[in-house]
Amino acid sequence: MKEVEIGGITNFTLKKIMKQNILFFYLLFLLTLTFVGFKSVPQYSKNELIGKVDPTKNADFVLVDVKYASKSNMYLREETYLAFVEMFEAAQKEGIKIPIVSAFRSYEHQKSIWNRKWNGTLLVEGKNAATAFPNPVDRAQFILRYSALPGTSRHHWGTDIDILSVELEDYETPAAQKMYQWLNRNAVLYGFCQVYGTDATGHITEEKWHWSYMPLSMDLQKHYNQKIKSADLGQFSGSNLIDSLQVFEKVINTVKLRCTGKQ
Repeated sequence: MKEVEIGGITNFTLKKIMKQNILFFYLLFLLTLTFVGFKSVPQYSKNELIGKVDPTKNADFVLVDVKYASKSNMYLREETYLAFVEMFEAAQKEGIKIPIVSAFRSYEHQKSIWNRKWNGTLLVEGKNAATAFPNPVDRAQFILRYSALPGTSRHHWGTDIDILSVELEDYETPAAQKMYQWLNRNAVLYGFCQVYGTDATGHITEEKWHWSYMPLSMDLQKHYNQKIKSADLGQFSGSNLIDSLQVFEKVINTVKLRCTGKQ
């Protein structure tokens, strides 16, 4: 090809400059993709996955304003909280109240609930589980219908909330029924799904109050399944039964089919 000079720059020099610039911008593009990729794929530690974190010192968590809750000092992951606030305000405009009664729950809190139910100091469906089910396996299976083992509760993630009440009879009032119908129609618009229901894939009793922010909890569930083993759950009453109870299948992976996108 004949060399031609244009404005003091030959066509060969111009092509060289263009190639260099293209290479520069291509490398910049790849670097940007890498950076965005790392930013968009959060990594969760084992402690985060089993609730061994302090939400007051974790930058991913925020304090729930008491106007959205039944009590103070509750925490959620920020993205979950912002989505809930948007849903709360939309419900409020239609005269619906959806107060949070439980949010993030630590490992130690869940352990306390489990141990008290195990030894009978906290009744389960009006029953003392320790006397009603002297066989440890039967007792554990009974409690698991209502409570997760420490380290297996979705509340550990800061993505799950209980709304209004944790008693099914409280959902029988006209106001509660209206609220529940509103949530069934609209919660999905804000990313929330009732994970424990009549079409759940496991054996947990229906929980009309338990709603999970799926954009985050699905990712946390995936990380949990990849990283957490029985030995990570620690010691508590009946912990020797973890493997025989199949707790990972019956708790963490027990969700309503529509929340998994399979229905």
